[in-house]
Amino acid sequence: MRFAAAEAIRADADSNRHELNAFTEWATEHAEEEQEHHLWFLDDLSTVGISAEEINENIPHTAILELLGVQFSLISTTHPVGVLGYFLAMECSPSNPDRVKSLAENLGLPDEVLRTILYHTVVDQDHRREIIAISDKYSSHPTHRAAMTTGAIAALTGWSLYFHERQKIGAPNQAG
Repeated sequence: MRFAAAEAIRADADSNRHELNAFTEWATEHAEEEQEHHLWFLDDLSTVGISAEEINENIPHTAILELLGVQFSLISTTHPVGVLGYFLAMECSPSNPDRVKSLAENLGLPDEVLRTILYHTVVDQDHRREIIAISDKYSSHPTHRAAMTTGAIAALTGWSLYFHERQKIGAPNQAG
């Protein structure tokens, strides 16, 4: 998000129009709000015996690297608002907390591993409104809309491929 905000500031300066101020403000605030969440998730994973070192010392799954590569490419080569597609796909339809708990129960996972995920089932209700509003502001431009669509498709495809691969018997033991 910080990269997207920085690229938006650069694009505004290059164009001398400053039409991305709303996006830059949203991206900066969202990055600030989310900055510690990966640490929360690492703490959650530690409750099932997965250490931060284990995560940090592994290369992410190829599907995750590809979906992130698309997001960075959209930000740097097409338009920074393209990253909104990722957030439209990932935060605008938050999971039902009861379904998350039920799935975890079926998998034999303790409640402690769900803290970050359950937090997001609630907070993403507010994020949803913000993301839709900021996306609506920029979606009238064909390039912005196409970049957001590409970002959303890449997010959904990437995570789907990741989970599909993880279900295969004998899948490579790559961290995600």
